[in-house]
Amino acid sequence: MRIPLFDKTRLRFPSLNSPERTAKFEITAKRKNADDCYIQSAGLNGREWNNFQFPVVEFLKGGKLEIELGPEPNKSWELINATSPFLLMDWSVILE
Repeated sequence: MRIPLFDKTRLRFPSLNSPERTAKFEITAKRKNADDCYIQSAGLNGREWNNFQFPVVEFLKGGKLEIELGPEPNKSWELINATSPFLLMDWSVILE
């Protein structure tokens, strides 16, 4: 995951469950000043998100990613390791 270029981005695309419907995904970057460029924390659909990796299926479901930015790196962020359940799942089953 990288810092967003814009403070708010809204995306629309066909829904996974029903292609005739539209799914929406919003990315919001919150910063106190324009120089804030380090991720302090992130939340996905109201849940804390501590990983720089972002499963595409989460994006395709639609929802909201909120990223809090600051002037210094937060070294305790992104502590989830490669054994994260999101990374070990067989995503091909979900995307069929």
